[in-house]
Amino acid sequence: MNVWITILLLGACCGLQAAEDPRHARHERQRQSEQWLSIQREGSQASRHAQSATPAERELANQRWLESYKYAIPERYYGNDPEPGGSSSGQ
Repeated sequence: MNVWITILLLGACCGLQAAEDPRHARHERQRQSEQWLSIQREGSQASRHAQSATPAERELANQRWLESYKYAIPERYYGNDPEPGGSSSGQ
């Protein structure tokens, strides 16, 4: 019994050390991102049931899209601002 507890504790400590290593964490995030992108690309987890919007839902979505053209894109999104995160004028 004590041997198993010791093995489990040593394994947990090794796992914590590996998780604390920034290179390992970055590599793990990269691996998980690639795995998720692969699942999306292959469609292996896609629903077998076709999903479609009703005509009313499509019309509402189209109206929202058309309404979005009524507003100008704020200057802070153009990337010409020298300060990160927006203009210095307090916007």
